[in-house]
Amino acid sequence: MRCRRPAPASCSIPQVSTDYLGDDDRIVERRIAAHCTGAPLLIEESVDYRDLKGVYGECALLIGTRFHSVIFSLTSGVPCVAIEYEHKTRGIMADLGLGAYVLPIAEVTHARLWALVEPLLRDDTGYREQLARRLPGYVAEAGRFPELLRAAA
Repeated sequence: MRCRRPAPASCSIPQVSTDYLGDDDRIVERRIAAHCTGAPLLIEESVDYRDLKGVYGECALLIGTRFHSVIFSLTSGVPCVAIEYEHKTRGIMADLGLGAYVLPIAEVTHARLWALVEPLLRDDTGYREQLARRLPGYVAEAGRFPELLRAAA
């Protein structure tokens, strides 16, 4: 990820930080940081989802595996490349007209990931325009879901 703020150039944001069943993104975050050429911003403490959304909103680009990180970023207007480990990733990105920015986790290589990221680093205008066109209607439709559930009950 690149953060809009001047430094650092990258950051790792743990979406899940719990000791339950060892499901803690900070473990992987540290492993990734060990391979970075510069010191990335690491978030070591457990943070509230509202704070996380704020951090995602500061990014210029997100590469996300946990889909809530992608949703938080997209709803903040941040372009994303989504690494798909469940079908919901491809479905939501396709609904938004962004299916080309999904990479199945089994197919992740440096070359494939860079092929999606590098053009966005050069110019993300088309991506941002697509988000501006599709996201408001998608969010409004999702907002009607509780009403549909009540009607169905």
